[in-house]
Amino acid sequence: MTRVPSITVDVGEPLKERMEQYGDVEWDEVSRRAIRERLETLELVEEATADTDISDADAAELADRIDEIAQRRIREASD
Repeated sequence: MTRVPSITVDVGEPLKERMEQYGDVEWDEVSRRAIRERLETLELVEEATADTDISDADAAELADRIDEIAQRRIREASD
């Protein structure tokens, strides 16, 4: 049997208590999805800025802004 790589995420007691209120949520899947989406954003920014002189820090800031805008649009679409 192949062992699946795993990571440990420290969330702190207040967040853990909030998560426990929703015991039916598969938090490991939520985490995988968030990591996958962040990687996709970083890869898109990396691809888009490959031929530019933009710094890694500026590229990371751009990725953060893209994530914020996407999250806002998702929230607005669900309202």
